[in-house]
Amino acid sequence: MRSVGPSFLSLQMLPQDSIRRNQDSLAEAQHELSTQRRHDVSLYLGRETGRNIGWHAELSAVEGNIRAADLAGVQTKSAKVGLATLGKVAADFLNNLISSRSAENGQDLIRNQAQSAISMLREAINVDVGGIFPFAGRNQNAAPLRGFEGGAGQAQVVAAFSSAFGFPPDNPATATLTGTQVNAFLDGGFAALFASPNWNGTFSTASVENVKLRIGHEEQLDLLPNANTQAVRDLYAALASVSELATGELSDDTFKALVDKAAQKTSSAVQGLGDMQARLGIGQKALADATEQLKLRKTSLTDAIHMSESVDTYEVASRINGLMTQLEASYSVTSRISRISLLNYL
Repeated sequence: MRSVGPSFLSLQMLPQDSIRRNQDSLAEAQHELSTQRRHDVSLYLGRETGRNIGWHAELSAVEGNIRAADLAGVQTKSAKVGLATLGKVAADFLNNLISSRSAENGQDLIRNQAQSAISMLREAINVDVGGIFPFAGRNQNAAPLRGFEGGAGQAQVVAAFSSAFGFPPDNPATATLTGTQVNAFLDGGFAALFASPNWNGTFSTASVENVKLRIGHEEQLDLLPNANTQAVRDLYAALASVSELATGELSDDTFKALVDKAAQKTSSAVQGLGDMQARLGIGQKALADATEQLKLRKTSLTDAIHMSESVDTYEVASRINGLMTQLEASYSVTSRISRISLLNYL
């Protein structure tokens, strides 16, 4: 028998198969050149693929922690400004209290200043960063301090006073009250309004628990101050007591007793706010150190991944040139075969 050679169709298909293979290889090489990364990383790494998967997972977690740390950094800066404002409000009010003690129309003057200071207190505590309230604890989506004037807080102060004495603070009968009676009220029914649980239901919407920033597998930072701290309560109580009781009806001695009690509360608030500022400063330093460590780890992981998955651009460029040369040759052969005809040989 006589052997049969390849058919004319087979001759045509051979260069076309080569073209398809080279086109696929060229597309992969061009992708590698544009991304500077292996087209099929798993195939290239083989048994080391699992290691790189772990690196990528850790890198994603580290980048998430860096974003959270950056947001926390913005929040701590806003909280720092808020605390500075509160410190100034408290210090100024304390000075005004001392001045009003013997000033003519002292009750009216200090009452107006107390009302203004309550508004500044709320603005400082209710500062927000993109809709997030740093002083609100875990309840970060709501302003931590409610309004006082015309709200439940003011109504409860008036109700507590009326319950204790049988008439509201602006009644002329308050002129009969002694300093001892006012101090007993301030230490009793009035103080209870600014203690838990009434404080949290009437004045504050902030969560008692703070948001803790996770910066590693185990390490957490409790950074932000909270509207429920004693310093904030003391300042609010001092301002509210003067705002509602210094109506101009108190006797001089009783007014002085009110001023002395408010000054005591305000002094406590000034000290507490200073402690909060110091604690926040320590937290900011810890956050900055942690962020720096996270960025170093990100750089280390990025470099390791790049070294193991990146391509030699010169080698890829050379491979592309070679594939293009092969494709041109294949196109030429295909063109020549397509022009072959039996008629050429008859």
